[in-house]
Amino acid sequence: MKKILIIEDDNNLNKGLSIALNKEYEIFSVNTISKAKNFIDDADLILLDMNLPDGDGLEIIKYTRESSSIPIIVLSAIDLEAYIISAINLGADDYLTKPFSLGILEAKIKRAFEKIVP
Repeated sequence: MKKILIIEDDNNLNKGLSIALNKEYEIFSVNTISKAKNFIDDADLILLDMNLPDGDGLEIIKYTRESSSIPIIVLSAIDLEAYIISAINLGADDYLTKPFSLGILEAKIKRAFEKIVP
């Protein structure tokens, strides 16, 4: 079963995503960058919020890309073009602004997993 790491500090959104995605994927759920670093090596995909209590999500993208090419899908309320471009240039595979459609997110997750060569 594919493993998704959810890095989201909004407890309601984190729990909702975990419940919705738990049917098809194993879920690791954290709310800080420091906790996320403990699970990155075990994940097959990361869902990443950018505004976290202990830093900016761009830090996680940089950290992950130092050793891994796993898909990273950003879920953020930040809709500034320059910020989105920065996230993608650092290595994010996709960027959805909040609020977002769960159906669209699920389609993007499936597409990201299809691109991974076993």
